[in-house]
Amino acid sequence: MSVSNANLIVITVFLVYGVILWSFKKFCLNRLQNKIIKYILGMVLAYGILVIFIILSNEYEFLSLAFQKARLPLFRHFRDWGIVLLVVPAIYSIYVLDYIPRSDWKSTKIMMLSLLLNGFFAFFGAIFFNSYLNGKSVKEIYELAKESACFIDWKYTSLFIVIIVLSFYLVKWKCFKNDRNK
Repeated sequence: MSVSNANLIVITVFLVYGVILWSFKKFCLNRLQNKIIKYILGMVLAYGILVIFIILSNEYEFLSLAFQKARLPLFRHFRDWGIVLLVVPAIYSIYVLDYIPRSDWKSTKIMMLSLLLNGFFAFFGAIFFNSYLNGKSVKEIYELAKESACFIDWKYTSLFIVIIVLSFYLVKWKCFKNDRNK
């Protein structure tokens, strides 16, 4: 498969994914009054499309090969376009929540929690679902997750936690600074 064909497949997958999510929000979710049901239905669709793509990439080898070979013009050195598919549900959660960047602290906390949970859920859910599709039992997946902690380099964990806490307080400071300026 050539790079141009891979680029075309990757761009088409992202466009179709985005158009489906946007049209579902515009034509179905905007009619609902309950925010919780709106959020749940939006996330079910976003993760459903992700699961369908994982199944299709296991069935059709050209999809996974296209995501490995793609070199899009703006990001020539970025190689793993499949991981970007895992970010789409997290970004879509902001869109479903109707988050406005200059809103109050409560909605900002909800948005940050939604991004964090959807990012972790999409990443680990895709790993475990793909392992399950490849014939591993639930017990083997559990043992794999348990043993993987032995191979993690934990020396940067404290730095990672400090960065998360600092970014949380930076967003909180910026939100309250905007409230004081009004």
